[in-house]
Amino acid sequence: MGRVIAIANHKGGSGKTTTIQCLAESLRKLGKTVWEVNADPMRDPDLMAIEIGDCEHGISSEILRTRIDAKRDEFDFTLIDCPSSLGLLTVNALVAADEVIIPIRCDHKAMEKLSELMAEIRIVQSTRNRELKIKGILLTMVNPSLQTTLVIYSDMKKLFGDLLFGTVIRKEHKEDYDVLASEIL
Repeated sequence: MGRVIAIANHKGGSGKTTTIQCLAESLRKLGKTVWEVNADPMRDPDLMAIEIGDCEHGISSEILRTRIDAKRDEFDFTLIDCPSSLGLLTVNALVAADEVIIPIRCDHKAMEKLSELMAEIRIVQSTRNRELKIKGILLTMVNPSLQTTLVIYSDMKKLFGDLLFGTVIRKEHKEDYDVLASEIL
């Protein structure tokens, strides 16, 4: 049975889409089959109906899960690119997922918004998907030459401990995703 991983952060510019694309490529290099699901309401009328709350297809938070479960066994990994919001599509992705990876830009402003997403994940875990696990928090767009990077990493490690991936994604270093792919296996 394939693993379904939502890549979620409601803050735009966190590196979700880049994470999906590069992680999928890295997993394929390891011989894994990967399905990339873009939960973009502009590309799918059913997803638009979910986002605006005009859905007659049963429970709106289950639509994405139903679609993914129909193909789950065809892939080793399904990676869901969540929208930059805490709306119904993000809830749909969290309901459909086994795990969630939270990419977060390496800056203090991004850290401040993380508590909102963590609260939403806890709600989904307690009401719609008790099996959902936070796989980890992934620091993206890291510039190791900046002193603030060390401070942010230290702050994140204190706050989130083992939830923080050991791998960080440096700017312009796609090979960091190869290390991440090994870490999530």
